[in-house]
Amino acid sequence: MVEAINSTVPTLADLLRERDTDNIPDSERIDLSTISMPLFEDIPMFMCNDKNSDTYVTPRTLEAQDADFVDYNDGYLIGTTRGDSTRSTPSKIGNANQISKDLCDSMANGKEYRHRQNMGAKQGLTQKVATSFFYSNKSEDSRAFKGLAEIFNHHQTANRNEIGYNVIDAGGATGNAQTSIYVLALGVAGIHGIHSKDSKSIIVEDIAKEAVPIKNVALNKVEKFYFDTFSMNVGLHVADWRASCRICNIDANWFSTANLGDADGGNMCDIDDLLLQALGKIPQILINQSLKLRVFMNKDVANAWTRYTRALSKNTTLSVLDHAGANAADTIYSCKSIPGIQVRIDDCLRLNEDVVLEG
Repeated sequence: MVEAINSTVPTLADLLRERDTDNIPDSERIDLSTISMPLFEDIPMFMCNDKNSDTYVTPRTLEAQDADFVDYNDGYLIGTTRGDSTRSTPSKIGNANQISKDLCDSMANGKEYRHRQNMGAKQGLTQKVATSFFYSNKSEDSRAFKGLAEIFNHHQTANRNEIGYNVIDAGGATGNAQTSIYVLALGVAGIHGIHSKDSKSIIVEDIAKEAVPIKNVALNKVEKFYFDTFSMNVGLHVADWRASCRICNIDANWFSTANLGDADGGNMCDIDDLLLQALGKIPQILINQSLKLRVFMNKDVANAWTRYTRALSKNTTLSVLDHAGANAADTIYSCKSIPGIQVRIDDCLRLNEDVVLEG
């Protein structure tokens, strides 16, 4: 696995840690020094490059391509004509917190109290952004970019030049009790994040100077609240859809002991086999050009995968993953059954996706 062709390309976590916060008081600053959002640690970020705008452009290469490039922000195929390009823009993702002025005033240190109250909103923002890379839906919010789940939203096996070919059906069929695994070749040629030319706007803290009066109907009195807002301005860009493979329809009902089974039964799917299928759908040239090749899955999937493997082997100690992080809190693991592949355990992948249908 090629881990880093160009180590100077920052990840989103790098940008957030290294931003200039000297002009922001400690009590108002979003402390991201110990950020541990799995996707943030891996996704490479590139600055918007269209002249005089916050638009990111990926030109078509001169060689013939097997896969169409897609402008996922607008949701239509650009086509195959030489010289066509895809254009994407960052989206503003925000979070807010409402804090009682009376409570702040009653505290010995009102600023410190307000800072503590805002910590949840700040952490919530990072969770919201990470989730949007997978689930953002432009049809529901015209300002949003399309997340990976919305791009890879159907499966089919007939046409190698169609997005659905890179979606593998794991077989689950229980309504909205599904989850997914993503295999991503992260890099400029495949999947990456984008940010505006104004790097200061990547993340913005807006700590209200004045409290806003709001009438409490139940108590028939007016109370004052601070509305502190926090936002991040980033986007997702898919330069080539073949750099991603989604394994969908993993049924959460399979995770129970009764469904794990053994070699003679059980409903749990074979994750090893599905991952090998997914890797086979990503062209080797994109893997070679990627900065990182990563598998993203929910923790429940990783746990069920391990328990399923133990049931098959009758081994109560066997694990499919080895911790590969620098410290115990890291969310990255090496896959024993597929050497060279590293897995990120990411809670942003939901356990209540709808069944993805054949398209």
